[in-house]
Amino acid sequence: MNLLSVLLLAVVMIAGPQIISAVFLASSREAKRSSLAYVVGAGLAMLIGLTVWYFVFHAVRGTGGGQGKHEGTRHLIDWVVLAVLLALMVMVFARRKRSQPPK
Repeated sequence: MNLLSVLLLAVVMIAGPQIISAVFLASSREAKRSSLAYVVGAGLAMLIGLTVWYFVFHAVRGTGGGQGKHEGTRHLIDWVVLAVLLALMVMVFARRKRSQPPK
């Protein structure tokens, strides 16, 4: 595989979902309303997620103390992220048989 092929595959992997979403939204009956709802929803999700993680990391880093404890704080943040990912993994696994086809 040459560099151009890998570059094209990378562009498709990054831009693919956005292009598909744009086509579905543009071809819907209420394109403006659907697109606005999509953008507002994505913005709110990003804002809420980043706000929560900012306060979590700020609280964890605040318990770290002086300069020598920054390494311990980084490890604590790693463990918090790992715990959240494991909790989400268990939740998704437990709900796997409840999924239904879209209406």
